[in-house]
Amino acid sequence: ATYGDEYAQTMRPEESDPSKNYSYENEPAEGDAITDDVIITVKTETKTFTITYVDEEGTVIYEKEVEYGDGYSEDMRPEESDPSKNYSYENEPAEGTVITSDVTVTVKTETKTFTVTFVDEDGAVLKTETLAYGETPSCDAPEKADDGQYSYTFSGWTPAVVPVTEEVTYTATYSSVEHTYKVVFITNGFGTLEGDTELDVPVSKTLDDVAYPVPVPDDGYDFIEWVVSEDGETGTVTVKAVFKIKQGDTEELSLIEKIIRIIQELFSFIAKMFGGNSSGSSGSSSSSGSSGSSSSSGSSGSSDAVYTYTGA
Repeated sequence: ATYGDEYAQTMRPEESDPSKNYSYENEPAEGDAITDDVIITVKTETKTFTITYVDEEGTVIYEKEVEYGDGYSEDMRPEESDPSKNYSYENEPAEGTVITSDVTVTVKTETKTFTVTFVDEDGAVLKTETLAYGETPSCDAPEKADDGQYSYTFSGWTPAVVPVTEEVTYTATYSSVEHTYKVVFITNGFGTLEGDTELDVPVSKTLDDVAYPVPVPDDGYDFIEWVVSEDGETGTVTVKAVFKIKQGDTEELSLIEKIIRIIQELFSFIAKMFGGNSSGSSGSSSSSGSSGSSSSSGSSGSSDAVYTYTGA
């Protein structure tokens, strides 16, 4: 410049680094007359920019300051603090984009939804529903059919039902109770039984699995056999202990005692032929000696179960 020229900022050197902000120390004001040599100090600093995150109403959620040339990263996002929401970002730079200016990003949210499925124990789908985060799923309790051996009761879902936070499948579980049939032990009147005389026996068990009471004959009698019969209507199995007069003792008896024993045997025979058992069962029966086995099959209307006993 020559003496008296006016100073102009166009006299500055080229600002060649776009990442820098330039400042000029001891610079004359625009239009000042030049009357002497002037030394101007050029200072630079890296440019910074602000990434501003706002909600859908425009309220500032978070601001992030970055330097010129920094690459954008999703790590710069504000914390996604609400687990019930899905977050999306409008006007967000792509990952790695070089930041060269201020940026405003709009943060949008929507409530998360999940699919919940209820299935039976065999995997058959009972219900499918879509629920919002935090809602509690539900399904009517299913039923499982009686299979003849067991009856079933719904006992709950696995895993336990809780407010939904993810995709989940619940499986029905059941408790089971095995059916039983009643076994009743009686005598023909000439002895007693020691032990349980009424039992509820699981249908998967036969008389071979049952603990029989101990037959105790009256004086002058022997235990002969068990006679088994089944009530065709109720399914109750009656097991009769048959006692008979000791044959070897009759010679020592008086005539009256012999007559009494004959009458007793006659009544026992009649009861065995026409009564089947003292409970008046309508089922059929069969018998064998005390060391043999006994079995029964019901008459018309009785169950198909076959009971076998191989010893007292």
